[in-house]
Amino acid sequence: MCRVLRFALLGALLAVPLAAADPAAPAAQSPEVSSLALGPMATAQNKSPNCPADASYDNCSRQYNSIAFVNQKPNYVCVYVCYYTDTCYDSVCNLPFPTNTNGTFRVRSQPYEFPWGGCPAANINFCSTMEVDY
Repeated sequence: MCRVLRFALLGALLAVPLAAADPAAPAAQSPEVSSLALGPMATAQNKSPNCPADASYDNCSRQYNSIAFVNQKPNYVCVYVCYYTDTCYDSVCNLPFPTNTNGTFRVRSQPYEFPWGGCPAANINFCSTMEVDY
């Protein structure tokens, strides 16, 4: 019996510090306080009541970052890879934060446009002037 009483007391003593360590449930916050806790993007969406749930990031521009020579094909086609960043803004909700997407694609010269081993040095303008290599 004494042993059972000791375990009961030990359990009660251990439970008191654990209960004190649990934080109290947060009090209900006013809308002003809860909007401060949100990130800027969520706050911007809250301020625009006519904004749909999904923003439409369709106002985009492309920046070519770099280009590199890949190879020359047997038909003398010069192949290059273009690296780009697309920056898109929301045109529906007018959210101020753009999305950035990085990507690559290949471009090529015309067959036999350049002699074997005569591919021009990579030029960033090729990304917009050469044909896309599918």
